[in-house]
Amino acid sequence: MILLGAGASVPFGIPAMYDFTLQFERGLNSDEKRFVEAIKESLQKSNSTIGFHLTYDLETLMAFLSDVSEERSSKPISVVTANHLVYNKLNIYDVKKRDRDLAKRILTSLKYLILKKCMYPIDFGIRERTFMFLDKFYRPLLSILNGAKLPDFNIRTRFYNVQRVFSTNWDVCFKYWVNQCTQFNLSDGTKLGKDGNPLFDLTDVSKRLENRPPEADRTFVHLPLHGSLDLIKSTMPKGYGQTTLIYKIPDIHSYYKSEENLKNMLIAYPFEAIGYNEAVKSPFLDLLYLLRETMQRENFLFIIGYSLRDPSVGSVIEEVLSNKCSNGKIFPLSSNIKERYKEANKSSFKTVIFTKDANKLYKKLEEMDYEMLSQTFFPVEIEFPRVLDTDSNIVNPKFETEYTSVLEKILAELKQIKLVPENTELSNFL
Repeated sequence: MILLGAGASVPFGIPAMYDFTLQFERGLNSDEKRFVEAIKESLQKSNSTIGFHLTYDLETLMAFLSDVSEERSSKPISVVTANHLVYNKLNIYDVKKRDRDLAKRILTSLKYLILKKCMYPIDFGIRERTFMFLDKFYRPLLSILNGAKLPDFNIRTRFYNVQRVFSTNWDVCFKYWVNQCTQFNLSDGTKLGKDGNPLFDLTDVSKRLENRPPEADRTFVHLPLHGSLDLIKSTMPKGYGQTTLIYKIPDIHSYYKSEENLKNMLIAYPFEAIGYNEAVKSPFLDLLYLLRETMQRENFLFIIGYSLRDPSVGSVIEEVLSNKCSNGKIFPLSSNIKERYKEANKSSFKTVIFTKDANKLYKKLEEMDYEMLSQTFFPVEIEFPRVLDTDSNIVNPKFETEYTSVLEKILAELKQIKLVPENTELSNFL
């Protein structure tokens, strides 16, 4: 299975979370900057305020802005907002009265920035009338991880493992690649509802994930752990109350031409940002359960471009690794990260993390108390080149040359940890 993070979309011109946050801050006026700086300060002090570390990023910022702008007026406030109130000795009613309009304005501009940046590669493909730039990135990478060139994906290779893709990204690049550039099907958790519209319902995809697919199965499963721009929330009456359903929209830009629709955007903030009451009503806990159950059954986990900032996702991975260690499927590896390949035969389950700096990652995982993950992962040290040149608004003319070097490095690393036969050549996947 594969876990994709923001770093897997950076090659298409979509910023990683840190750069995304910086770009957003640069567009704020002086009043907005002071307001956001106050939120950032309270988050940075959250460990001493509430005994729990909250990261300042777009997701936690949106949780606060949604509370104050009354986008979730009938629901309990998030942990992020509660922390801010305690730190500044404020109450929510005074903050809403004073800052509602400002918070709503900032939230609106933030969501439109997310749309603009995350839809950039899709808009580029529509304008150029081709999405083959997505194929240039995904096809050779997935082929290497699979152990066979994409058209030859079948159960006799490792397609069973790379067939299941979980993502923390909001963009729809992977979905567009499958639909526009391959002959594979896409199972993204949606099915036609009774009203004829695509409804996000995990029932069918859960059954698919429970069973080993037949040899003829040519389907990618793609599940968005933090939501997706093509998914919206819709609240409707049910009995004496209300229920919230999640639908897939066919045209993202058309839907969000109306500012009013921004409140329906499905961005499932991490559990720690929104709290239990909200998380159990969203698909977030269900998706975490599927992540856990899928990982329990797999023999490989490829983590690509994901920083593990979300403690909920990290905790699930830690739990599964602990279980596999108890069952003798994995064993702690050398603290000398670059020598771990020598112990590749010890574990029947392998976690492979693509990272720029393996030693830095190891220290970060230790600091985040991801003990099992820090002791058992195999690093692949690479940095993906840009597919799209956002300054010139063209496909990077050097991409194929630069990417070939990266793919050679990936292949060499996977050979060392016995995931690819030693005599395999890169030309087999291109």
